Amino acid sequence: MRTSTPALVLLCASACSSTAPSSNSATGAPPIQTAPPHPAASSAPASASAASAKAPCLEDDESACNERCKASEVESCVRLGRLYQYGNANVQADVARGRAAFARACDAGSAKACFFLGSSLTLPPKDEANAKSATDQGHAGMPKACDAGDAESCSLLADMYLTGTTVPKDSAKEEALRAQATKLYGEACHRGDGTSCTSFGSDLLIAKQMKEGAEALQIGCDLGDAMSCALLGGCYDEGAGVTADKAKAKGLFEKACKAGSEAACSRLK
Repeated sequence: MRTSTPALVLLCASACSSTAPSSNSATGAPPIQTAPPHPAASSAPASASAASAKAPCLEDDESACNERCKASEVESCVRLGRLYQYGNANVQADVARGRAAFARACDAGSAKACFFLGSSLTLPPKDEANAKSATDQGHAGMPKACDAGDAESCSLLADMYLTGTTVPKDSAKEEALRAQATKLYGEACHRGDGTSCTSFGSDLLIAKQMKEGAEALQIGCDLGDAMSCALLGGCYDEGAGVTADKAKAKGLFEKACKAGSEAACSRLK
C-alpha cells in the first residue's frame, strides 16, 4: 500500500540512521529479492516514457488518470480516486469526485477500490450504510485480488491479518503477504509502473536495503513518479543508499514539488 507523502519523505531520515544490515529484519530474515534492473534506470528518457505508457497512470497525474479511467483502466480509476480523496500541491481534494472514481473501479470488480470507497464513506459527508457494504465487498474480494497479482491488495490483506479485521490475527500470514506484496511491487516497477516503484523502494528502505531501495526510487523518478522523486531526494539529503548530495536532493525535491508532492515542496522552504 502506498505510504503517505510526508511519511515517505521522512522515511530516509529515519531508515538511514544505521548501516544497512544484510537481512530485512532483526530476526535475520533473508533480504528482499529485487527484480533485474529495468532499462529505464540506464536508458535515455525516451525509454522510460515508452515503458510508462504501458502502465497505469502515475498517481499524481490528474489528466492521465482521468483519461485512462474514462477508458476503463481500473487501476487508473483507483489512483484517480486517491488523488481526489487527498489532493496534492496541484490538485484540490474533491471527496465527491474521489468517491465516484472509486465506485467506478469497484463496479468494475476492483476489491481494493470497494475498500477505499467504504473508507471514504465513513468520512464527512458520511454514508454509513453504503460504507459497510462497500468495505465488506472489498474485504471479501481482497484474497482473490492478491492471488491474481495485485500488490496493493496483498498489502491491504496483510493489514487485515495484522489488526484482525474480518480474519483472525496471524503474524505468519501477515509477513508472507507483505513479502508477496513487495515482490509484486518490484515486478510492476520493473515493467514501467513508476507508482509501484515508490512502494517497492519504500519496502526496501524499511528493510534496510538502502542501495536497492534508492535504485528502485531512481527508476520511479525517471518514470515521472513524484513520490519516488521526493523520497529519492530524502535519500540524497541523508546519504541513504547513495552518496549524500544536497544539491541533487534539492533538485529532486524541486522536481517532485512541481509534479504535485506537497511534502517535497515543504522541504524547499
